[in-house]
Amino acid sequence: TDGAGDFTTTRASVATRVNSNGLIEEVAANVPRLDYSDGGCPSLLLEPTTLNLVPYSENFSNSSWVGGGNITVESGYLAPDGSNNACKVSGSGGALNTSIGLLQSTTRSIYVRTVSGVGKISLLSYFGNSNNLFDITEEWQRFEISTSIGTGTNSFYAVDFRSLSATLSEVIIWGANATNDQSYATSYIKNEGTSAGITRSADTANGAGNSTVINSTEGVLYFEGIATNPDVSANSQISISSATNSGNNRVMITPSSDTQLTLRFNAGGTQLVTQAVTVSSLSVNSKIAVRWGNGNYSLYQNGSEVYTQAIASTPTGLAKLNFSSVTETNNFNGKVKDVRVYTTALSNIEIEKLTSWTSFTAMANGQSYTII
Repeated sequence: TDGAGDFTTTRASVATRVNSNGLIEEVAANVPRLDYSDGGCPSLLLEPTTLNLVPYSENFSNSSWVGGGNITVESGYLAPDGSNNACKVSGSGGALNTSIGLLQSTTRSIYVRTVSGVGKISLLSYFGNSNNLFDITEEWQRFEISTSIGTGTNSFYAVDFRSLSATLSEVIIWGANATNDQSYATSYIKNEGTSAGITRSADTANGAGNSTVINSTEGVLYFEGIATNPDVSANSQISISSATNSGNNRVMITPSSDTQLTLRFNAGGTQLVTQAVTVSSLSVNSKIAVRWGNGNYSLYQNGSEVYTQAIASTPTGLAKLNFSSVTETNNFNGKVKDVRVYTTALSNIEIEKLTSWTSFTAMANGQSYTII
């Protein structure tokens, strides 16, 4: 109430999202991104700082792109952002590439579709590498290489027609992206010619709640979404703490790997719970709940209890929910479908239902509908 549930969101740069019409669009700085890339209801998109090193990410006619062999580039095609900035690349015996000093492990991505029909073509790295032959259709798809490449390391190959396994002689391309500091493809970053790269700043969402909507004595922290590329060194966190950002009283979960959550629970400066728990993959949508109170601390994922521990006491002064650590560092990276804080320790049956993927059949206007 009275704005108590509102997060303060920040991001020092523009960034892109997929809107409700399925188009990629730029969102102004400090505006949260509701992303529809997974279909259905949107997710709050929270990403780390990174940059696109490809200086002409949409202008494949620019002289920085070299077309070896018989290569032609034609602009003016409908792109995934609704503009006519996509390019048709045609050729044989050559490739369209740019040399920009990439690393062997650079994450590279590009949007590609066929002119018509389906087929295979090499994208993103020199055709002689083993990880770059993709199946292309008439629908726009984003293709990605996040593993190390062996040949042509420092160059971005938008398309390479020289593979003996290739069946296409023309494709439509848009949105080349390459970053040296992320091991997965984050949202697209437009670069109109900056050789040093264009930076997208990190998203933050912190400071929701107060002591009237968060109960220290008992409660449940519920989260539905995806933890993007969880990693111990990144240490992305979700936390509840006091209004003064004190870790003396806190509830915290850290996605420390794709199949591990690290749990911490402090009361009065004493760490009552510190535990790494094996869970199902966090890179797919999960429903996770932490419950405290009544002498017990429990973790649930997707309808099942995966960890429980007796606790001797409960925190005091819990008042703030952050998609970060208690000190508002180590920002959570991922897609947030839903987040809630309950002021009571839900029963086992209630929390199992809350975190389950359940469905039921309802009748309306003589028709049967399955509700998920």
